[in-house]
Amino acid sequence: IFCMCAAFFQQIPAFCSHGALGAGVGATAVSIIMVGGIVGKLLLGALNDKIGITWTGLIATLGGAIGLVLAWVAGSNVMVFYAGMVIFGFGYAGLTVIAPMLARASFGPRNYSQIYSWVSTGIFISTAISFTVYGLIYDNTGSYDLCFVVAIALYVIAAILIPFTIRRANVLWKNKSK
Repeated sequence: IFCMCAAFFQQIPAFCSHGALGAGVGATAVSIIMVGGIVGKLLLGALNDKIGITWTGLIATLGGAIGLVLAWVAGSNVMVFYAGMVIFGFGYAGLTVIAPMLARASFGPRNYSQIYSWVSTGIFISTAISFTVYGLIYDNTGSYDLCFVVAIALYVIAAILIPFTIRRANVLWKNKSK
């Protein structure tokens, strides 16, 4: 889910160039997402240490969703769009911060490097698939609206699944170690 959401940033320049914002805004937006992602990675890492992965994951996922909603509804308002891109950067940062922390919280530190190597393989496959999905959506509808809906919905689904995943994984691993 995080891969599909983070990969959406590749669609932003095309979305802008086909709409009221223009190609220049789209090119700048990618840089803004990256800056938001850098700040987001630092803040999410610090938040994880203070409040744990569940709340940090919720902040990242809901931030990503809110950022995309702002960008989607911005129309020709560049400042609202850019604000959305900064906030989306926090969700984008979730791929490299939340995913490994979630894997560790779910499976524990034992064999983490082996487990996360499988997760990383899934990340690369998911990323490749996401570009195809977004491209197909645009090619078949002529609009990025459904792409926004998909990415926002996936962020919301991730927000719902994070607490459930951690609770369920902890129960499974505790039962397995008995």
